[in-house]
Amino acid sequence: MATAISMVERALRGRGWRFQQPTNYAIVTGVRSLGGRQYVIGIFDQAAMGTMVFLFVPLVGGTSSGDRRLRLHPQVGHTEDQIAGSLKILLHFNYIFQLGSFGVNQSDGEVRFRVDLHYRDVLPSQQQINGCIDTAVINLDGFLPRLEGFLNGTISLEEALGTGEAPGSGMRL
Repeated sequence: MATAISMVERALRGRGWRFQQPTNYAIVTGVRSLGGRQYVIGIFDQAAMGTMVFLFVPLVGGTSSGDRRLRLHPQVGHTEDQIAGSLKILLHFNYIFQLGSFGVNQSDGEVRFRVDLHYRDVLPSQQQINGCIDTAVINLDGFLPRLEGFLNGTISLEEALGTGEAPGSGMRL
């Protein structure tokens, strides 16, 4: 009998992707986007709620500890002003994105992008699963340079927030 997680397996196999399945309700995979960025993707089936949860964790250049997750935290050298500005940027883009939202783990500063796919009465299709992955990666590829530019000091907070086109969306702000 097909399950939501088996539909994810089929979609990923159809893409030729490798993945791990640590539990019966979770899959971990990753992708290098066309823009060259890397993401770890955790996909979780919350069957009781009829929801698939996709968590995208952007990876950045290596650190001395080997931790490559994008993090906003004093432990990785960010100032309070950088963290506050970055959170403002994330909140701004949460308002813009039509699919998904950003969150930050308060304990270690890990930045995550979350997409929920509700399926209640009918299992999600491979096209829906692939659409969630593709749309999230396109939006992240368009957005992350602004956040990183702010963190690196190459653009101001105002420039990172921008008043032009929402990254990856084709939608004017």
